Amino acid sequence: MTRTIVVSMCLAVAVFSHVASAHNPEGPGWRIGGSAVASSLKRDDGLLDESQIGFKFFGQYKFNNWLGLEGAYYNSGEFSSSATSAAGTKVELLYQGALGQFYVYVPLPAEQVEFFLKGGYFAFNVDSKIDGVNSGKGTDNGAVLGTGFSVHVTKAMHFRTAVDWYDSDGADLWSFAIGLEYHF
Repeated sequence: MTRTIVVSMCLAVAVFSHVASAHNPEGPGWRIGGSAVASSLKRDDGLLDESQIGFKFFGQYKFNNWLGLEGAYYNSGEFSSSATSAAGTKVELLYQGALGQFYVYVPLPAEQVEFFLKGGYFAFNVDSKIDGVNSGKGTDNGAVLGTGFSVHVTKAMHFRTAVDWYDSDGADLWSFAIGLEYHF
């Protein structure tokens, strides 16, 4: 009985080692990473039209060579009106929250580059300040669409850049991200 357990364990280690050494970074597997994000917000009422630096952390599972699912946390950085409103108030907004997106990877002739299209849903908390005083939290949610590419730096580490458009209520919200992702 003990010999069977030892042989089974050795066989399991050998199979796992083979699978781990044969890992294809373009194929199925987990990815995690983070990005610096330049976000741009232009409100329909003209009160805010500004860009800000924030960040994004993400985790993705790639099911095969062409499809993945990603969850992310996004923080826009605090947007601030450069002029006061008609009522004489200065407005500041911070968008932060969760994203869920499907990724479709488009085959390219260059093996070191992965081009992708993505789409999904965002749910953000919107912290607002008027004249520097917290005025409460709101929410904003809707569709998010984007595109980007990742370039292989090493077998497991990739440089990634992406652009996203958020279907935000009463505003145009865009983001441009540059970061790194690690493949398991």
